[in-house]
Amino acid sequence: MRDTYKFQQEIQNRKKQSSHGFLNQKYKSSNNPLKYYFLAIGAIILAFSLSHPHFSSGKSTNLNKEEVLPLPSNGQMQVFTDKELLAPLGIVASSDKNCFFKFYDTKENLIFTLFIRKNAPINLKVPLGEYTVKYATGDEWYGVDKLFGFSTNIYEFNKKLLFYREGNSINGHTLTLNEVLNGNLPKKTISKSSF
Repeated sequence: MRDTYKFQQEIQNRKKQSSHGFLNQKYKSSNNPLKYYFLAIGAIILAFSLSHPHFSSGKSTNLNKEEVLPLPSNGQMQVFTDKELLAPLGIVASSDKNCFFKFYDTKENLIFTLFIRKNAPINLKVPLGEYTVKYATGDEWYGVDKLFGFSTNIYEFNKKLLFYREGNSINGHTLTLNEVLNGNLPKKTISKSSF
């Protein structure tokens, strides 16, 4: 009976070892070559992730230098209406980012787009109307779908802009894109899908 008890106790001790540290005991030896193998694999993975940052960051790498397009000319405008271009619009450009604007009417129809280069003020005429103004900023231009690639930031002005005729005069706006103390045209960040 005593031998049976010792045998059962030895089996229980082995079960405890296998579930609570058997692996730790197996790799305790400092001469174990597997630890050098795992260290080498870890070093290779680290070196690869440092030399390929998009691979490790999870960002899509489908934008590359070959896809960068020449910047559109300053003030390049695409109009999607038959209305006359009558109202003045001045833009004092950002000093550090290019901008691509979209002007939407009250029914959320895209009326015109406009590209403004950094440090390049412009004055032009736009159709009369009330507009929601959204714009993207960035450095390198990838086109109207990809905008400025990963550096794109997209905003919407918090209030609509009204371009209108009053008697013999036509009223417009001048927008200053650099942050201005006590500015009167606040903006909010929006998603690309809202652009």
